[in-house]
Amino acid sequence: MYRLIKTNSIIVTSLLLACLSAAPGAVYAGDRLVLTRGPVVSLPVGTHRPEIRAVSDRTLVVAVVEPDHGRPHEGQVKHRVYRLDGALKQKGKVFPITRVARPYGEPADHRIRLVNNEIVVVYQTLNYRKGVRPKGGPGEDFATDQSLLLARFTLEGKEIFRAPIVDRAADFKADNFPDHCLMWWNDRLLVSSGARSRQLHIREVTLNAEVLSDHVIPTRRNGISGSIGNSMHPRQNGIGFFSSNSPGGDGALTLTAIDNGFRLSRLAELGGYDGVERHFPTDGLVLGEYTLVSYIARPTAGGMDMRSNPYHPRLMVLSSDFRVIEDIQLGTDGFAHVHPTMAVIGNQLYVAWSKRSNRQAPQVQLERMSISWASGG
Repeated sequence: MYRLIKTNSIIVTSLLLACLSAAPGAVYAGDRLVLTRGPVVSLPVGTHRPEIRAVSDRTLVVAVVEPDHGRPHEGQVKHRVYRLDGALKQKGKVFPITRVARPYGEPADHRIRLVNNEIVVVYQTLNYRKGVRPKGGPGEDFATDQSLLLARFTLEGKEIFRAPIVDRAADFKADNFPDHCLMWWNDRLLVSSGARSRQLHIREVTLNAEVLSDHVIPTRRNGISGSIGNSMHPRQNGIGFFSSNSPGGDGALTLTAIDNGFRLSRLAELGGYDGVERHFPTDGLVLGEYTLVSYIARPTAGGMDMRSNPYHPRLMVLSSDFRVIEDIQLGTDGFAHVHPTMAVIGNQLYVAWSKRSNRQAPQVQLERMSISWASGG
């Protein structure tokens, strides 16, 4: 079992210890926020890296990696969208949102947001060197160039728009697009991506893929510590930016505030030097006075192999002064980078992640939790 992050409350810590091994129906309570675990629903075997988002009509959109069978070819589907109701029952038909297509190549990592009842997809594509296919490790190691594309769809799956934000970048020290992240901010998208150097980009982008500004930010130990695998969420006075010191650092997550002038200030460092590798905080949100972050973790003593020591999805809850109130293990047997993401509809919190199925392929899991509020501290 993972070593727990200590809190200042014996009552909260006791509840947390019970939470980590509890079955659905157990109640998680920290201060006044109570999360009650509910049912877990699985998407088909072969689905991976879910992006779950709430629609204004109280339904859900889940965008996943789910490629067509066979070797990659022109027109092959790589990502699809599922529509679900609040009870996690499928609505309508599954529809594709990315395909292998010239001149940009093969789609890879994706993120989505819902803006004006449109599905906005930002995704990476790769053109591989002739006769070369990835054989483990980052796909970028085998690519001649990579692009960052933006596409928009109606909720029914009709394509509205598609164009590159960055077109076939070949200098990966300047631009590297795996595990990017995005959020809607004022009247534009913020798209954060990495580089194979100690810096990251946060681009201000219109819904027509026009780059309005590109903020290049150095990565550093006391600032944003990682260039990829991060997440952004709106806060009262700007942007919250979750990152991680892993895998080569102390195993902590970091939360940095970015104000409207793109000035940075560290808010919290969460964990570290406690035997746990916390990595890829792929989603964050504010719920009342609490901040939630979904991420992946594993024991550092288990080694680097993701089969013998897989990542597991976790949900951390922070108080208004950034104390860790809860640190919940959501599931086991994660598949590669588990990619947990979250959505809220009314008094329901939905969390999605990828596990390893019995067929040794990824399979997206969707969990629904009830949100309630208890009096007292």
